[in-house]
Amino acid sequence: MVASCFTLKGWQISTKKERISGDSERQTQDKSLGGVVNLPEQLFGDNFVEFRHIASDTKISFNALDALRDWRNEENTPVRVAGSAAWMRSRKQEVEASNAKVLEYDWTFTTRYGGTLVQRGNSLAPQDTAACADSRDHPAVTFGWQPTARSIDRQLLMARDPILLYDEVPLFESELDDNGISSFSVKVRVMDRCWLCLARFWLRVDGTMVRLRETRLFCRLDEPDLVIREVRHCEASMQELREAGAPSCTSSYGDADAASETFLVTRTFTPA
Repeated sequence: MVASCFTLKGWQISTKKERISGDSERQTQDKSLGGVVNLPEQLFGDNFVEFRHIASDTKISFNALDALRDWRNEENTPVRVAGSAAWMRSRKQEVEASNAKVLEYDWTFTTRYGGTLVQRGNSLAPQDTAACADSRDHPAVTFGWQPTARSIDRQLLMARDPILLYDEVPLFESELDDNGISSFSVKVRVMDRCWLCLARFWLRVDGTMVRLRETRLFCRLDEPDLVIREVRHCEASMQELREAGAPSCTSSYGDADAASETFLVTRTFTPA
């Protein structure tokens, strides 16, 4: 186990990294999710990242089960791998003769999960969050997400301030039965004047498509009661990437950073 806890200017930031969940743990996790068709092969059920605003005891946390709970509830349209339609046509008679059922579910584990907001023990659904939390004008009121025109101060992030804490915490990963990769991880960076969190779901279905869902949380520590939240959802088929002038081969999307950079350059993305 690797755990860290850092307190700075009104915030307590904690991370924990454990081993992959074993069989007995996976059974418990499956039950907690209400029973699912499948779980990611690499499920880090005990891993978490937590940001605690000390004055209000408000917590913004990230964990694997809440991310998968969002996947289970979202009911995304199943992704078809390249060649799947031809495969189904070639076996149509075989399937009909055996009265087999074709299971329809999102086997990519796609999730919109952007964190769990807990206010004095009461958890808010992640989809209820918007862009920022601000209690400066009402100190007796706990945090709540509200729309905002403010954005992340990227100039401050680019300053060469010493990094006091950096961590990357995996929540789950799957190789999708050798059809690609699906993963969710959370990065944390704490400096003397601010902190940043990047929660990222990344999907690559080989020969078919690339999908990226990112949530960034940012706090200037001279405004410790204000958290800015930015959400970015990007998605494109390999054909769309090719038409936009981006690479369309699997090797060009070896990790989430490469996918993110491609979407920034080509602008082939679907806004949240």
